[in-house]
Amino acid sequence: AELRDGVTELMCHPGYYDQDLQASPTMLKRKREIEQKTVADSSWREWLREREIVLTSFRNLTVASQPA
Repeated sequence: AELRDGVTELMCHPGYYDQDLQASPTMLKRKREIEQKTVADSSWREWLREREIVLTSFRNLTVASQPA
């Protein structure tokens, strides 16, 4: 809620826990489902909107930062 103007990185790994993920060496397994539910939750999206926080991608940042 106290973000400064500019770009802030929010990193998450939303996903579903399945057999492929279970076999994966990653430490982030069950937490992926929690993150999936969070980013899909409309109240979280409303919280972002109320604070005028816009989600984007690094691709968009790269294009926007190149000289015209």
